[in-house]
Amino acid sequence: MILVFTVAMTAAALDLDIAANTGLSYPTGKWGNSLNTGLDGGVYASWIATPSLRAGLGVSFGVFGSGDQGAASLTMVRPQVRAGYYFRPWGRVFNPGLLCSFGMCRSALSNSGGTDPVTWDPFWSVGFRWNFSIGGGFRGEVGTDYSSIMAELQTGDAFLLQLGLSREVAI
Repeated sequence: MILVFTVAMTAAALDLDIAANTGLSYPTGKWGNSLNTGLDGGVYASWIATPSLRAGLGVSFGVFGSGDQGAASLTMVRPQVRAGYYFRPWGRVFNPGLLCSFGMCRSALSNSGGTDPVTWDPFWSVGFRWNFSIGGGFRGEVGTDYSSIMAELQTGDAFLLQLGLSREVAI
């Protein structure tokens, strides 16, 4: 039994899902009082453990401008571990799924008067995706995420609208 499981996992280790996404990020909570809508994007590589289950690594980026029309900007880099579960794997039209990510967020705040010290804080993200075939081996994805940066002074929460493109590759 263990040998069969090991062989199955080794064979599945050769299938990867390479993805990129972009979207709009809407700050909520305390951040929503001082930041405008931002831009978000990321690249990810996930091992396809089963047709439904994927796990991997990625990095996402975000940038916000100040809400008071000032010259401030907040940039974020988020290396992360990501896991996803799709309910109808490789469905041509309708393949809903859930994604969650955990990692560290590097935040840098700049304004016309200088910059604040860079911080590294833990973050999490959870979201819903609708995955569909667009032909040529590519899949499109639309969905939403809710993420939270667990900083010392105040958390940075955001609601994200995502649009993505992925391709499954065998190595």
